[in-house]
Amino acid sequence: MTKSIAEHMVHLFQLNWAEQQPSQLNDVETDPWFYLRYDERQRALRLQRPQARLQFIHTRVWLKRCLQKYCGGAAEDIDLAYTSNGKPYLAKQEFKYIQFNLSHSGIMAILGITSHRSIGIDIEQIKPNRDHLALAQRYFSPKEQAWLAAQPLEAQMSAFFQIWVRKEAWLKALGKGITVPLEQMETHLPDAPVFYLQSASSSDRWLGMDIPINHHYKAAIVLEGDTPFNIHWITEKDVDMKL
Repeated sequence: MTKSIAEHMVHLFQLNWAEQQPSQLNDVETDPWFYLRYDERQRALRLQRPQARLQFIHTRVWLKRCLQKYCGGAAEDIDLAYTSNGKPYLAKQEFKYIQFNLSHSGIMAILGITSHRSIGIDIEQIKPNRDHLALAQRYFSPKEQAWLAAQPLEAQMSAFFQIWVRKEAWLKALGKGITVPLEQMETHLPDAPVFYLQSASSSDRWLGMDIPINHHYKAAIVLEGDTPFNIHWITEKDVDMKL
């Protein structure tokens, strides 16, 4: 039986590489071409590091297993297409109402699935060695820069990534890549986990939500429109990774 999902609901899936057994990963790689389309195979082959190639293959199979819950059929028959800016979507017309987005950083991957509303999701591992203030001056609005500078020094790195993932999730929801200047995309300051977004060049409204992961990561999700939505975590046992 396939899953259904309402417009006001987002199903979230999480993959943690540290919890994957080596045998599971090796099992996936033994016959990857059965699950990957030609362009996916070529992308995997371009990855020089074996671990990176293995992670790409495993994540792509995981993505298809998740989408299979909504489309039915076999995971290997899930056919993805891409917009001109590289955002993936389900190629078959009958499934285009199913909207999804995937992000990964460090050992974590996160997937959001909803219906009829464009979705963007981003996860970032907090890396203390990044020059967050210099990046903020380049990519944050003046109001966001002022808010960040006002935070206690020990909290600034986490605060920087909280704004960063909101902007990245918004960009991914827009599906326009880096063609939209980040400094013109102002988020409501992170005083609440639910926030509205609006760019200086558009009257379109977007609604976002911070996603709690752990103190090593920040994540956020953004949906088209300003209709409130709820999130529901789908557990790993619901996604069959046995090949």
